[in-house]
Amino acid sequence: MKLISLVVSCLLVSLSAAEEEERDNILFLLIDDWGIDSSPLDNPKGKDLPLMPNLMRLAGESVRFANAYVSPSCSPTRQAIMSGRLPANSGVGAPGSSSRHRNADSIMSIAEAMDHEKSAYVSGLFGKWHLGTGVTARGPAADGWDVFYGCVRGNIENYYDWPRQNLQEQLINQTGKASNEKNYATSVNVDDALDFIKTNEKWLCWIGFNAPHSPLDLPPLTLNGITYPEKVSANNRRQIYRAKLWALDNEIGRLLAGVDLETTTVILMGDNGTSRRVLVDENLFPASHGKTQIYDGGVHVPFLYRPAGGTAASVKTELINGFDLFPTICELMSINHVALKQPLDGISILPIIAGTDKAKRFAVSELYAYSRMKIAGRTIRYGDYKLNIHDDPLSTKDTPKVELFNLRNGLDESSAKNLLRSGYTLSTEEKSAYQELTAHNRVLNSKYKVRFLLQ
Repeated sequence: MKLISLVVSCLLVSLSAAEEEERDNILFLLIDDWGIDSSPLDNPKGKDLPLMPNLMRLAGESVRFANAYVSPSCSPTRQAIMSGRLPANSGVGAPGSSSRHRNADSIMSIAEAMDHEKSAYVSGLFGKWHLGTGVTARGPAADGWDVFYGCVRGNIENYYDWPRQNLQEQLINQTGKASNEKNYATSVNVDDALDFIKTNEKWLCWIGFNAPHSPLDLPPLTLNGITYPEKVSANNRRQIYRAKLWALDNEIGRLLAGVDLETTTVILMGDNGTSRRVLVDENLFPASHGKTQIYDGGVHVPFLYRPAGGTAASVKTELINGFDLFPTICELMSINHVALKQPLDGISILPIIAGTDKAKRFAVSELYAYSRMKIAGRTIRYGDYKLNIHDDPLSTKDTPKVELFNLRNGLDESSAKNLLRSGYTLSTEEKSAYQELTAHNRVLNSKYKVRFLLQ
């Protein structure tokens, strides 16, 4: 009997290993400060759109999620993806001091989950980290990544002179010091990623591009034998922003040409909305609603999912979140995230793609502890209705401002469309939506306060 049990156990291990061996590699591309307003896919009739031909080609073989939501700033989005947890549950509510980064060390990252489950995949992270330098918070070395090349800080001060650090320097030198790189950052990110891909058989490759985040340095206007077809003024922020997206798209084309797309799943998304300094399409929403704001302009981002081998182009309208990627990526690598015994806020998006999804899905975005900007809040969307709670969960003295919008009436979320404005009476449908959203707010946690009573 013992011999039979041993044989069965060995067979199960062999089957598990074989299943993992058949799994595809994963390429995750995170684009900085890129909202739906500046996406030719999500806003095809938009104003002053960037030229992104490689993005368009990728979309032709991908599932596009039209309702993808993240936090309105860099670090909370990154931590949410890494951990599958909402910012309020992960301890990362805003960019800033490292004391607010990864203060919940018991939360397992994707890379740590791979180590925990002894995955055959090698993990590599390139470009922007922005979750602590390793001095008083966790850097990529402590977070479980096998390979890292990039900048641990939130942004680089010069795209042609920036601190590039590798994992060994993180391990040896916890002060985060690094030698400066003189080549264009976006190109170096792709170089590093391709070196990693070419030297590993099974891999998860995360590229956190700094571009098109400030500073608005003019990119190389000839890249990989292709010249940018438009004139760019050094004094025109929007023109430089568009040129940086073109350069990024050019380098993504070079990256995809160096990857076996028959065996690689590609996920591409923005980390938050477009910076208010360069947001121009006020037909969609006002520039004041861009990055750092919980309005759609700050939290609604482009999202593509291309399975290995590609698929017929399609659009999904289900609501998804950045933190849904933790269980999604675990599932792609045959990691049982339930066995990790880590609470998750995210739900895998693979059932949506397969057409078997039965989950009740909300979109949730959060920002808090952003002392420099003095901005805090949570937004919850269900169906077409969106509840905005302008409130600091760390304060007991602030007075929350609450708004309710029906996004069928537009994404501008103007005060005139606020269904909770003075003098307006909610319809039966609107009242039901409000109750649904406030109930979900209580389910998530009680840190964000709603003090509006229905009459």
